[in-house]
Amino acid sequence: MKKSNYSIRKKTNRNRQFYLHIGLIMVACMLFPNFSFGQHNEHEQKTDEHENHVNEHQSHKNHIAMFIGATTIVDHHLTLFSVGVDYEYKLEYFHEKLGIGLGGEFLTGETTALIASIPIFYHPVSNLTLLAAPLIVYEKEHNEHSDAETEEAMKAFFAYRLGVNYSFHINNISISPGINFDFGDTMAIEYGLGIGFGF
Repeated sequence: MKKSNYSIRKKTNRNRQFYLHIGLIMVACMLFPNFSFGQHNEHEQKTDEHENHVNEHQSHKNHIAMFIGATTIVDHHLTLFSVGVDYEYKLEYFHEKLGIGLGGEFLTGETTALIASIPIFYHPVSNLTLLAAPLIVYEKEHNEHSDAETEEAMKAFFAYRLGVNYSFHINNISISPGINFDFGDTMAIEYGLGIGFGF
């Protein structure tokens, strides 16, 4: 009888050890994916922090830029040197994807023109900017009365602009090649490089 009781206890101890081992294995299996998932989340968090750090340099509420390039007046087969400046304020209500600003340009060459604009900027993805703007163009007009006499006057007219540029960022500095299409009394294509500062 004692031998039988001993055998029963021995089997019970073995069963307990077996279930203990199974339990430990199950706990280990449960902990391992959690540990792995935790590492994955930590990696994602570090990646997000890095992206946010990069975006801090690339995304600013205010941006001012100087533009240098050329403008080709298609109707007259005329190309002028262009220099300008523009300012953008990004609107928080639209998550800074939309901005509004002011712009001014000076064109010179065979003729002279001044352009004032109120551009609306749209940033669909990082670094890419689309713009649309109404323009007021003041252009020097040549009126020839005779072979020896030429009268110059400034002519003003309205136009509108569609444009696109892509920005490369170095800290707060942006370098943006771009192209604009102007439509009004004549069609013009403006192309060049903008150098800006975000703050």
